[in-house]
Amino acid sequence: MRKIFVLIILLLLTTSCASKYDTLMSSFKKGEFKRVFKECSGDNDPECKFLLGTLYYNGLGVKKDIKRGVNLIKESVEKGFAPAEIDLASLYMNGNGVPQDYEKAIELYRSAMDKGEALAFHNMGYLYANGLGVQIDYKKSLQLIEQSFAKGYNDATWMLGIIHLRPKSTIRDVGIGINWLEKGAKLNVIKSILLLAEIYEKGEIVPMDLTKSLYYYERAATFGNIKGQHKAGYAYYSGLGTPVNLKKAFSLIEKSASNGFVRSIILLGNIYRIDKRFKDYTKAFYWYKKALKGSNPYAQRQLGILYVSGNGVKRDPKKGFDLIYKSANQNDLDSAYLLGVLYEKGIGVKKSFETASKVFDIAASKGHTGSQAKLAEYYLKGTHFKKDTEKGVQWLTKAAKYDRYNQYRLGLLYFDQKQIAKAKFWLEKAAKQNEFNSQAFIALMYFEGVHYKKNLIDAYAWINISLANLPGNKNNTKIRNNIENKMDMNQIKNAQKRTRELIKKYNLLKK
Repeated sequence: MRKIFVLIILLLLTTSCASKYDTLMSSFKKGEFKRVFKECSGDNDPECKFLLGTLYYNGLGVKKDIKRGVNLIKESVEKGFAPAEIDLASLYMNGNGVPQDYEKAIELYRSAMDKGEALAFHNMGYLYANGLGVQIDYKKSLQLIEQSFAKGYNDATWMLGIIHLRPKSTIRDVGIGINWLEKGAKLNVIKSILLLAEIYEKGEIVPMDLTKSLYYYERAATFGNIKGQHKAGYAYYSGLGTPVNLKKAFSLIEKSASNGFVRSIILLGNIYRIDKRFKDYTKAFYWYKKALKGSNPYAQRQLGILYVSGNGVKRDPKKGFDLIYKSANQNDLDSAYLLGVLYEKGIGVKKSFETASKVFDIAASKGHTGSQAKLAEYYLKGTHFKKDTEKGVQWLTKAAKYDRYNQYRLGLLYFDQKQIAKAKFWLEKAAKQNEFNSQAFIALMYFEGVHYKKNLIDAYAWINISLANLPGNKNNTKIRNNIENKMDMNQIKNAQKRTRELIKKYNLLKK
């Protein structure tokens, strides 16, 4: 966490106030901001100055006015009101509404600490843990945050977990860190609950345990946490740490989506677009459109594709082009590639190979594999560009860096150029990453003894693996039958053993 946000309600709850302000804080918690504004207007007490500053700063019940809000909070600070000191310190720490100034933040936190404010102890501990305005000092951080917890700030359990789990922490102790987070979970601290869920989900700090991860995500969901709802819903949908339960999955994901969690909104769009059990383009369109409120580039791209294809909505290539264009302008490289394709084919826009190549070049220079492969195709075939094999190979090599199919294509290209060592390198690299064309090609070379010493057992093993990746492929089935016809039963038995060895060695059929 790089920022400590202005959590006014939490600040107020740590303060002892007269009954009038208890009432105002209660109204604040309920969202009755206009009532708070009316009650505090004209009141010079520090508590009201603070409340009014909070309303103006955040635009709650009044027109947002950050400068006025900060000034009112400063007036409250001048009167010695501790929650205002903490709030203003957080503003200085993050540079929100005021220039960033750690020295002023520290001075204000220390003043609030002198008044016994638990949150001030916590936030000073945070500064020491992150080296903000002070030298990193995990022992001092621990001491301060433990004091915060002792004073009743239960959210401190999250930070206490963090400083014990950090790899570079001088007080690193995974067991203690997990214990603090579990203590926080028992106290219903959402951040602690979510962090435990993530830790068990990733399996980097402790052994992966998806059942425990789901347990904590569901705990968070019971408090209405949208991320918890999303993650628990996805676990039930995918069977992660639990048997698949579609009723629970949709209930949780839809709750999260209805509360505006974009990842859940998009997940529902994807389910209705991709999952054969629920495929419904009209529903997919509905959910992607809901995600547009936040100008989400992925939602823009998927809506654009639906408009171009006419799935789930009346076909409108121009509208589809416009959405994909907007997404590409948000640096969505997949959208940039699609934009190039639309220009190339003249879909929703006037055909322009020149513009298409420029768009592909921009996306390719940023590492987009499909765009790199497109430019390679242009140069190698001489389409839209003057033929330039050297440039084509350069772009295809970039595309092959992380993409197994382009590794296969590059291998074939080197074979055509009689550069056999390079060809074998790229084909084997692709085959070991489970690219079935490469696996079949290598099988043929072993079978025919071309560039490899003839080896029926390896030939049979590689074509077996290729067929496992593409069951029923007629061409590969024919190749396997031809290999098998040249083998005796003992060789077939050894070849089946070799198949299992290769699968285990390269972790094949799981990629």
